[in-house]
Amino acid sequence: MTLELPLPYYKANSKALMSVNIYRNAHFAILSKFKLSYGEVCRESMSEFDKRQLDLYSVTYVLHTKPTKAGKPKIVDMNNVLSMVDKTYMDILVVDGWIKDDCVEFVDDVRFKANPYSERDYIEVVLEEKQ
Repeated sequence: MTLELPLPYYKANSKALMSVNIYRNAHFAILSKFKLSYGEVCRESMSEFDKRQLDLYSVTYVLHTKPTKAGKPKIVDMNNVLSMVDKTYMDILVVDGWIKDDCVEFVDDVRFKANPYSERDYIEVVLEEKQ
């Protein structure tokens, strides 16, 4: 299944993306609010699919960003941002029963990719069941 998520902004009306660096230093109340709000976005993105538990799966995250006005890629630390998306998304999949756990027994591949010349900003998530 393939779905789209919005970029994970640190807080409302912020231009800063949630990243491991921000997560390390942010106040717990802000982190809790982020996890709840972005977790709900992740949950809603799964609503179009028929719910069933996946036994073994892989996941690919593609960070799509528009280039700057000068036509150059935006400066985004892909691993820092997509790590936060992965953590939030996987937690929701476990809580909602889509997957048993997000440990190596059930996930055999996680990939981070980037498309810095996209028409719009978003994150593409591809969740593939393995046989």
